[in-house]
Amino acid sequence: MRVVILVSSSPIWMEVWMESLGTLHGVTRTEDDLCVAAIGPVKVFVPDELARRLEPHVGEKIGILRTDHDYRLRIFGLERDDESKSNPQGLRDQTTSKKSLIVIA
Repeated sequence: MRVVILVSSSPIWMEVWMESLGTLHGVTRTEDDLCVAAIGPVKVFVPDELARRLEPHVGEKIGILRTDHDYRLRIFGLERDDESKSNPQGLRDQTTSKKSLIVIA
């Protein structure tokens, strides 16, 4: 199954079981003091505690999964073109990657 999400410049609230995956471009605050993480082509609202955990990982590939209880953070590390290969469908071959995967629950 393929899911397509239309991207807008406004931050979105992640729904339960939604995942945002991509390079973390930055973590900011809105005028209302809400935390926003720019991940790949989207901006998502995140809890304060998660925003603090994200800040040291700007520039790294991450994944945030919102569960029915909390948010789960995966850190893949820095993206480097020479470390992984994509097949014709654009999917990464994880077996060729030298990056480490860190899961923070």
